[in-house]
Amino acid sequence: MTTAEAKLSVYHSAAAAIVAHRITEREFDEDVVADPDVLSLRARIDAIADTGIREDEADIVVELRNGPSLHHHVEHAIGSTQRPMSDGDIEAKFRGLTERQLPRERADRLIKACWNIQNETDAAVIARLAARSAGNR
Repeated sequence: MTTAEAKLSVYHSAAAAIVAHRITEREFDEDVVADPDVLSLRARIDAIADTGIREDEADIVVELRNGPSLHHHVEHAIGSTQRPMSDGDIEAKFRGLTERQLPRERADRLIKACWNIQNETDAAVIARLAARSAGNR
């Protein structure tokens, strides 16, 4: 499975999320896609389509080997109209998407500039910060 295929795979997404206790861009990297624990778990996942739930909803049941099961229902996904992303959610997503390209302090400066863009006379400051950050790790 390639990283592109993994991004479209509910089996990989579920397995990687269970192993990592999160689901970010990192969980679609080649080493995670090929991780033996993720591969083993991915092979044991069944996905059942439920036409009775909305696109922004999820209902997850994990059946454990020793008998009990874990259940989690997400009524509305983060980022949906009913559950918009908070400022913290947006910052966490930005950091997750850029953590391997930008040092934390540069990401902090870029985030601060974005939140304070209304105080700038030139919106291109964001582009300059991003370009300088990307080129000067």
